[in-house]
Amino acid sequence: MPPIADAAVWVAPSAERLWTARIVHSALEEGLAKMDMAIATYGRREPLSLFCYGEPGTGKTTLAELFIDRYRQTERPGRILYVLLPCPASPSTILEELLDKLGDPFPGRGTVANRMRRCRALFLRERVRLLVLDELGNFIDSESGRILLAAASWLKTFMMQIAIPVVAMGAGETVYRARDGRLYTTNATAVLGCSTQLSGRFQLRHTLGLFDAPGEHWANDPADVDSAEHYRRCGDEFTHLLLKLDDGCLGPSSTGLATPDMARRLYYATDGRMRPLMNLVRVAGGWALETGGRIGRELLADAFELVGRTDDTLQAKANPFEMPTFGVEDLASAEETSSQRLDRARIPVAGRVHPAAVLRLSFAMPTEACRSWSPSNRFRWRA
Repeated sequence: MPPIADAAVWVAPSAERLWTARIVHSALEEGLAKMDMAIATYGRREPLSLFCYGEPGTGKTTLAELFIDRYRQTERPGRILYVLLPCPASPSTILEELLDKLGDPFPGRGTVANRMRRCRALFLRERVRLLVLDELGNFIDSESGRILLAAASWLKTFMMQIAIPVVAMGAGETVYRARDGRLYTTNATAVLGCSTQLSGRFQLRHTLGLFDAPGEHWANDPADVDSAEHYRRCGDEFTHLLLKLDDGCLGPSSTGLATPDMARRLYYATDGRMRPLMNLVRVAGGWALETGGRIGRELLADAFELVGRTDDTLQAKANPFEMPTFGVEDLASAEETSSQRLDRARIPVAGRVHPAAVLRLSFAMPTEACRSWSPSNRFRWRA
């Protein structure tokens, strides 16, 4: 057994890789190419801008982080400015956030016009080549569901004045609960839809969608087929992603995540979204590193109970890793059951409060309130 100090040095890179490594799939590569296309138009009279749209958890922020990392590694001129839009977004709050990121000592002082002049001067001084605005959905008031038209109109004017490429990122359908109990469905595309002039400023579009359900591709035992053959024979992106995890790209090894049975379990547990999938694999992988084992069904079952139900669409799901089998029929039956448990009423984004009666959001939450931990029995419900 190596000394404790040596063991710490050896374990740390694996643990760090587990939580920091990113898997790049084809949709991310396409988005990176479009961001490259946008930044290449820096200096033109009317540069290209990109609107990236995707459901929550599909990798929009990851796309921005990947592009910024690659840009820094290539030592290209200038810098990229990433800003998380405040909620609710307004010209004043956005300018304050921009000035703070640019190093202005008093970002909250001055009128909107004064801060816009300071912001343009700092853009030139800092040689900002690309502006990334995340959470475009914050241009929608979560209390009323109304689009903040003044802020959206200001953004169009601001883009014209700074004259650099802009990448805006926004989530798809998101449900907000107002103080009066009403639910509102928001969609970032509605922000661009409210103004043809603003929409026309984003000439490039990219969608990060959900993965398709895994198909039946293997006739042989996966242990008898090498990775290259797996990639050749499997046509869906979700299976390709799981194959990369099986290859140990995050560090810990697994016990066949890309097999049809396990792929169906993972797809059902995550709805084909990147963030829930990586949460499950990373938590289970952390436990595997502790014990020197592999990522298997037992660890994934415990990980699902801990971090698997991250939003309302996943709250109603049963734990697929505790089921003895999970065939195509089991997947269809589980999806139908979870959709029946999830009873939500939504009001579309509009310029006014919808007068219709709205049902309250109902979650199929377990009644147990806390969990216990032990090395032999990691996370189990405790009454």
